Amino acid sequence: MNAGTDIVAALVELPAPTQADRAAALARWRTEHEVADTDDSALTEAARLTRVFVTECGPAFDPVAFGEMVEFIEELPF
Repeated sequence: MNAGTDIVAALVELPAPTQADRAAALARWRTEHEVADTDDSALTEAARLTRVFVTECGPAFDPVAFGEMVEFIEELPF
């Protein structure tokens, strides 16, 4: 198992995350990652689409999956 898989295995998915859960997870992501060059609309759309997990520090995204989703959205031609 790689580090990303180990982290995901330890997380419990929120079955029906609220908009507040997604906003909290996105705020956490922004504080933990370098997002200065990241398109805000890509972050917002990724937050809407990516699964949210329960952690000791509150709602969070799977760090690997969320990062990949942001990159994918940024590369879309429109």
